[in-house]
Amino acid sequence: MLSFRGFREVKSPIPLDLIVVSAFRGMAGMDASNAALRTLARQAGSSIGALASGHTDQFVEMLPPMGAADPFRQPARGLTAFVWYRILAGESAAFEALLEKAIVPWEQANGIPSATGRFLVSDGWDYMRFLAFDSLRAYHDYWSRLRAQADHAAVDGLTAERREVIVAPVAELSVR
Repeated sequence: MLSFRGFREVKSPIPLDLIVVSAFRGMAGMDASNAALRTLARQAGSSIGALASGHTDQFVEMLPPMGAADPFRQPARGLTAFVWYRILAGESAAFEALLEKAIVPWEQANGIPSATGRFLVSDGWDYMRFLAFDSLRAYHDYWSRLRAQADHAAVDGLTAERREVIVAPVAELSVR
């Protein structure tokens, strides 16, 4: 495991107690971590299932060209937006191209840390974006300014559904 981060809900349309974001070197890294967790659970007289009941797993492969700095390494930024995208059938390549050529450069120019990943395992979502902000107002300003960009209208035209949650880090659950 490369890192482990916990987040609590700030604003969300769905109830969230805790979001955990852990990073691995590929799925092989996750396999090794799971084996270690099974050993720890067995030593504690339990199982991974018992330790992690009532949770949902989603796996995202990060796409470095579609990010403008690491939103998880922004200590001055107190909020992180998690944005799920469900893309229209057959439009993934167009979505990725718009992010890489238009949206991410705009985020870089405007100092918005972002990262994008493609889901490997999810409940029907295609992409996850992570964006760091100082405040809810800054998040609102981001969307207001982004909507004014012609490229954002094109992204909206490729998007079947979008879901957003705003979270804050739990310092005690952030290990790198």
